[in-house]
Amino acid sequence: MIEAPETCDDGNTTSYDRCSASCMSENPTVCPGTAVAINKGETIDITDTTADGQDNFIGSRPNIGNCGGDDYQGKDLIYAVTALADGVLSAELDAGYDASFVRARFTCPASKDTEIACNFRYLSGKTYIEFMATANSTYYVAADSWQNREGKFQLRLSLK
Repeated sequence: MIEAPETCDDGNTTSYDRCSASCMSENPTVCPGTAVAINKGETIDITDTTADGQDNFIGSRPNIGNCGGDDYQGKDLIYAVTALADGVLSAELDAGYDASFVRARFTCPASKDTEIACNFRYLSGKTYIEFMATANSTYYVAADSWQNREGKFQLRLSLK
């Protein structure tokens, strides 16, 4: 039951499942995405599906990670990850669908010129990125696809 000031109530206290622990709606389907604050030494697991995602992260910048320079369309979910300390921010995407990307960019909506890191996988399974993060900076991390593939995934974020 939703009671003011709640905007959702999914009956649990888990965040990043589209209804936060404080019963506020989270929307990773549109920019700026779902806000995630991460402390040094913390790991956050997010499980969701790209089935209702949009295409906020079109294209890749050549020579960044293993991603090419083509503009393939694909559904994505966006997480606005704020590093609460300096460190190495990593994102591991375990996609239950083929043609998956895990990406990090400086902006959302994102252009290929704002890409920090990107990696892809042709078949379902795990792919990984990491990059240096600055305290109190926000990075937009996407569970993405191309060829309009979609499905369930787990995104593991950590700051070391």
